[in-house]
Amino acid sequence: MHLALTLVWLFLSGIPTLGNFLVALVATFILLSLFRRAIGCQDYVRRVSAFVVFVLRFLVEVIHSNIRIVSIALRRGAKQVKGCYVQYDVEGLSDLEVFLIAQCIGMSPGSMAAEREGKKYLILHCYPAAPAPEIQKRFDATLKQGILSFTR
Repeated sequence: MHLALTLVWLFLSGIPTLGNFLVALVATFILLSLFRRAIGCQDYVRRVSAFVVFVLRFLVEVIHSNIRIVSIALRRGAKQVKGCYVQYDVEGLSDLEVFLIAQCIGMSPGSMAAEREGKKYLILHCYPAAPAPEIQKRFDATLKQGILSFTR
């Protein structure tokens, strides 16, 4: 419904450009969110809003990770800083959710999903080394909750 409304808006405006499409996309989403109860699209509005919030938080986290890695690399004794492998619990998540978590971990500097161990764990390489519970808690708070907010 959102795409159909956007295309109607776009073609009625008479200016079918990418910029106008993006304006129409945002404007029709605002209309959908205003009339979500009447139209019955509460779940769609909730998921799209959660996705936008997740993307913004993830971008902030990537910037923070970049700054952290640069500060580690530029200080004295950077050669002594070691990485570590940890198991990250993904039990109970769908394959899509595990895939999204692995991709987001791979996009943030200083961490990488190395392997999937059955249905229960992802093996992560983290730089700099940190205790496994701390890593689990950090990724749960930033990635897992954000992804679950728009997938479920």
